[in-house]
Amino acid sequence: MSPHPTRIWALEPGAQHSFGITVQVSSLGLRESTPVGLGANHRVLTLGDSSIFGHGVQDGATLHDQLASKLDERGVPTEVICGGVPGYSTAQTLVLMEEVGWGLDPDVIVIGSQFSDMNRDHFSDRRVLEQLESHAAQAEFLLSHSQLFRRLRSAVARGKGVPEFAAVGWPSPESKGEIRVPPSDYVANLIELVVDARDRGVGVVFLQLDERDTREGGENRSYASMMEGVAIAWGVPIVRAPNIYLQSGVPREKLFLDEVHPTPLGNQLMSQALADVLLQAQFPKRVPMPLDTPRGDIQVLEYHGPTELSQQQQLFLNQR
Repeated sequence: MSPHPTRIWALEPGAQHSFGITVQVSSLGLRESTPVGLGANHRVLTLGDSSIFGHGVQDGATLHDQLASKLDERGVPTEVICGGVPGYSTAQTLVLMEEVGWGLDPDVIVIGSQFSDMNRDHFSDRRVLEQLESHAAQAEFLLSHSQLFRRLRSAVARGKGVPEFAAVGWPSPESKGEIRVPPSDYVANLIELVVDARDRGVGVVFLQLDERDTREGGENRSYASMMEGVAIAWGVPIVRAPNIYLQSGVPREKLFLDEVHPTPLGNQLMSQALADVLLQAQFPKRVPMPLDTPRGDIQVLEYHGPTELSQQQQLFLNQR
């Protein structure tokens, strides 16, 4: 990852080695997809963070590659582009779409943004992005290519007791600091993505990754429930990974590499559900198009996860 003047950070183009795998990053800063067969005249773009990017997963076993395979198996050869970038929130994804994503002319976008938004960290995405818009920030970015400037900036930071580098992590019970994208911003960002897509004639599918709650201001409002509320209001189909995983009966350790990143099998189950939703919408003849106007106010309720769990499914949740 390297600093970016408008998105805070971005992937370096070229071969990237991380967690025992090597991935190729395009000149656009996006993970390369496995080439699909001939006749792939349709395009799907997946959006989110490292869980969508395919952290720790080899090419061919990622969500985007497996979705392309599932659609090809059903007679719909489709190019599926990975727009997920490690650590990206909905705020960063909005900038990515304006700079890169919409120019790729997707027929459908799959929005799987959740973990980075709900994470507590040392910064607020909105505040940093607003600062990047300033002339001083743009000048600092240009100067950052100078080794002398970087040394001086590092010395000043050490003198102030500011850490030179701050790692971006993922949600855990130990996470401290402020929520990177608070609930109101998360809902607004999802709506902006949905409306932008609708205005461009692009279909939308939500991918709900997790059911955990974030307590804010004494209320128990999960990001899963907020995505659910936006989906209902705007008529966007939603694939619920927690339900899919529970219904599969597969032990959690075979579905996740860690707390938040799916294994190849986890990606396979999600990609199958996404392919089903797209084909039920008659893709590619039709795409799941959001409504022109929302159906009433967005209801954000306390989310309790899947209901009527079997003993095995309850054990799965208790493994968290």
